[in-house]
Amino acid sequence: MAEAWRFINRPVRTDARRNHHALVAAAGEVFAAQGPEAPLDVVARRAGVGNATLYRPFSDETGPHRRGVCRRG
Repeated sequence: MAEAWRFINRPVRTDARRNHHALVAAAGEVFAAQGPEAPLDVVARRAGVGNATLYRPFSDETGPHRRGVCRRG
């Protein structure tokens, strides 16, 4: 799922890839339980990462929602 990362031409570190997958899984769980308006800090906490890790790949705070990374399809 490297396509969600800003630096697409750079190799994605193993820990960054692991965090991304943890965030996507956590988002699915949190949004299924609490709906799409669930706070993103709950997603980050469920994934075991900090808020900065959630927002880092995006240019602004609407990024995770706009890109669909934290949406369940």
